[in-house]
Amino acid sequence: MELIYHSEICQKAIGTHFSEKTLEIIIAANHKQDGLFTGLVGHPEYHFDDNKFDDSWAFVNEQHLIVRKSISLSDLESAWIAFGRLLHAVQDYYSHSNYIKLWMDTYSPGKLPILKDFSGVDETILNSDELYTARVYYPLEALTYFEFMRPILRPVLPADSHANMNLDSPIMGELFPYAMEGARHRSEFEYKKIIEKFDSDKIRKFHGK
Repeated sequence: MELIYHSEICQKAIGTHFSEKTLEIIIAANHKQDGLFTGLVGHPEYHFDDNKFDDSWAFVNEQHLIVRKSISLSDLESAWIAFGRLLHAVQDYYSHSNYIKLWMDTYSPGKLPILKDFSGVDETILNSDELYTARVYYPLEALTYFEFMRPILRPVLPADSHANMNLDSPIMGELFPYAMEGARHRSEFEYKKIIEKFDSDKIRKFHGK
């Protein structure tokens, strides 16, 4: 998902809970996972790519452990950074997988369901054997980061390539808003998993307030 949309999701899902400065740190950590040398290349687990479900969920759970431990030790900056990192991963889950299409299959063909009916935490789909994520086919895939190359390369890349599967921006079609909504749902879900472990004072400090 493009960084502008990661920011938008964070603002919508958790923005009201955190101080402005704290939210900036969380979003910066979120964005860093798309840095060329800090996560974009060589870390499919950061983005739910290449069908690395086990690795990706292990990464998310590892970040949760860091968040909880850091809050307990009052190392708040480490907690915010780990939270931003896990949010990036779970947000990419919806734009890099076929979750949205599987959910659409439960409705009448040719008719888009209304957005408010969408759920990003449908356990049936999350555990479906038909669920898969986009694969990154280097070196050709790297060239699709240049927009003018996409129309040339998409037809020659496999259907399950990131270039063909992603819902990273509105240009990828009518399912993009559902990927945004799924990412928002999951971000809220992960936030609630964290705060339910702590008392009000710890939560207030985690919020940077």
